[in-house]
Amino acid sequence: MVKNTIILIFLLKLFILLAKGNEEDKQNKFISPLTIKKHFKTVINVPIFTYLVNKTIQDRVYHLYNTKGVKYFSNLKLPIEIINLGEILKSSSFEFFIITKLEALENVNISMEEKMAICNDIREAVMYAKRIMNSNEYKESIQYFKDGEKEFSELDFIYMENVLGLDVMYNIASNMHMKYPRELYLLCGESIDEKDICKSTFDYLEKF
Repeated sequence: MVKNTIILIFLLKLFILLAKGNEEDKQNKFISPLTIKKHFKTVINVPIFTYLVNKTIQDRVYHLYNTKGVKYFSNLKLPIEIINLGEILKSSSFEFFIITKLEALENVNISMEEKMAICNDIREAVMYAKRIMNSNEYKESIQYFKDGEKEFSELDFIYMENVLGLDVMYNIASNMHMKYPRELYLLCGESIDEKDICKSTFDYLEKF
C-alpha cells in the first residue's frame, strides 16, 4: 500500500513537471526572442524592478537624480510618436505589451473579433515604435543615451538588480512615455536593422 502511494505521488509530480515544462516551452517560443534581459544583459521596467536595500546607495541614487538626473531629462529630445505609442500600451512597456498580446493569441477560447483586435493593437504598436526609431529625435538621442550610461555607471546593477544606472534614473523620473525610446534602444540599438534579433522580431510582428 505504501509502495503504491509513493509511486502515485511520483507520477503526479512527474505529470505536473511535464505540464509546466510544456507550458513554458509554449510561452518561450514567443517570449525568448523579445526579452531584453536575455540578449543584452540588462532590463528596463519589464515589468518589475527588484530593489537591493542599502540606505547608503539609496541616498546616493537620489542625490545623483536631483543633481544630474533632472538636468539630463530636461535636455532629452522626445519624438511626438511617444504619445501615440503610450495610448496603445497604456502604461506597459513595449516589450511587456507585445509579450502579453502574443500570449493572449495563444488562448484557443478567444473569438475571431478579439483576435483581430489584438492583431490590430500589435500592428499599431509596431508602427509607432518604428516611427520613433526613424525620428530625428531618436537619432539625436543615441549619443545622449551613451553619455548617460557613462554618467550614471556607478549605479549599474547595485541599486536595481540587472538594471543600468541610467535606467534607475528613468525609473525615478516615473514618466513611461519618456522611457519608450530608451527601451527601443536597449532592444534594437541605433536602428531596427542593427541587431538581427530586433529585425527578425519586427519582421515577425509586422505580419499581423
